[in-house]
Amino acid sequence: IYAGEIKYLTAFINAFGVEVARAELTLSSPDWIPAARLPAPKLSLVDELTQATVSGVEVSGRLVNNDTSDFGQVTVVAVFYGSSGLQAGTSKTELFNLRPGENRAFSILHPALPSLNARRTEILLYALRPQLN
Repeated sequence: IYAGEIKYLTAFINAFGVEVARAELTLSSPDWIPAARLPAPKLSLVDELTQATVSGVEVSGRLVNNDTSDFGQVTVVAVFYGSSGLQAGTSKTELFNLRPGENRAFSILHPALPSLNARRTEILLYALRPQLN
């Protein structure tokens, strides 16, 4: 997690028909690295669009690597909200081997959501910098 970053953890759980009421995340012995040594990746979005489709919801756009580093994997997460303002769902896609200056199209699909507020969709980008020596 980079300085000042909000990170959503989403897991798709197969609980064999059992309703999951709670999950807990514990971080043991974090390895803190000064922000100056590990700056956040410089990634941006262009042409992002959320629209309802016949089969559900689609988020599309282009991801741009404005950094000087290659990224082996970039995760694009879409957080969907209903008309009440509450989170209604999440979905993600992953892009691999994104080079500096490269831009690449992405698309995220999610089953239909009742009362979707498409303008409220939040798109988050996560990438790991290559390991430091």
